[in-house]
Amino acid sequence: MTTEEVLSKLDSDQKGISSTQAKERLSQHGPNQLESPTKPSPLKIFIGKFKDYMVLVLIFAAIISFIAGETTNAYVILGIVVLVAIIGFVQEYKAEKAMEALREMVAPEADVIRDGQMSTIPAADLVPGDVVFLEAGDKVPADGRILEVTSLQVIESSLTGESMPVEKLTQPLPEDMALADRKNMVFMGTIISQGNCRAIVTATGLGTELGRISGLMKQEQAEPPLKIKLQQLAKRQALLVMVISAIVFILMFSRGLPVIDALIASIALAVAGIPEALPFIVTLALAFGTQAMAKKNAIIRRLPEVETLGSTTVICTDKTGTLTTGEMTLREIRTYRKIEVTGAGYDPSGQFISNRAKLEPTEEDLARILKIGVHANNSAIERAN
Repeated sequence: MTTEEVLSKLDSDQKGISSTQAKERLSQHGPNQLESPTKPSPLKIFIGKFKDYMVLVLIFAAIISFIAGETTNAYVILGIVVLVAIIGFVQEYKAEKAMEALREMVAPEADVIRDGQMSTIPAADLVPGDVVFLEAGDKVPADGRILEVTSLQVIESSLTGESMPVEKLTQPLPEDMALADRKNMVFMGTIISQGNCRAIVTATGLGTELGRISGLMKQEQAEPPLKIKLQQLAKRQALLVMVISAIVFILMFSRGLPVIDALIASIALAVAGIPEALPFIVTLALAFGTQAMAKKNAIIRRLPEVETLGSTTVICTDKTGTLTTGEMTLREIRTYRKIEVTGAGYDPSGQFISNRAKLEPTEEDLARILKIGVHANNSAIERAN
């Protein structure tokens, strides 16, 4: 569509929609947020660790041990069960927190034109038909069709994997264009690297391209191969132990042994036949695997999925943006006079370290670097209280 057709389709114009229209559309479309998938509470995650078939068998074995008077064995089994649950809970809870980072890709505020005036509102209040103003350094708060553009370039690596900034335009494009080629659109979560534009919001929340990615997290995942095999082993083991214990009980009772003695003997056999150390060993091995992956900045959401990843032999990937955040931060400045700047990331703290006791204002090289940094961006530092 042309820009005029888009404005007409969304019942808007260059001056944006009215506040009344915005309220109506907000109630109709909902807030412009990436609804996080139904996130279990920490208690639910912990309780879920006791639903594993092998763990249930261990709990059953502990109960039988208590009945048989083998309290020491029962406490050992329960201790293993609790330790396995704690290890699994800690890893999954950390992974769930890491997955929430996707929501942070949405801009917290947006410059919007409503009632013919520019104002700054929470990005969550944006609705289709809103006209937003975007400039260098802004994070795009919603999907939108570009209306006016001035030397606009957008970093879309977080969405398309394209590592280089994409130059944008306003002309209509064919309907069947791939996402990365829709140069008259801006998408939620991408970053304006140069220029500015006005764009009309076409989709918000889960209706955006980034929202569709977020929605994939709700899909039911297939069980990892290791978990399936362990469940099969636990079922076979439990069935075999129960059958053998029942046979032993019947044989001992048929030979005239008292019922209590026969029962205790068969229960002891059942407890001995259950490999209570197996879940602990497997969980410990998987936990070590997740920690090793975490050191490489790879977050494993659930322990058994380490084995699935370990089965991978080939990973195909294109373009560097797929594997990075598409952001650059100054980590260190080095000059031939051995002047260093400490600090990391966006933390506005650090110090200048020189080969002299005090940094003099005559250090021209460093001054030139800092001037370039100041003139090459329009950022501002805000210190939180």
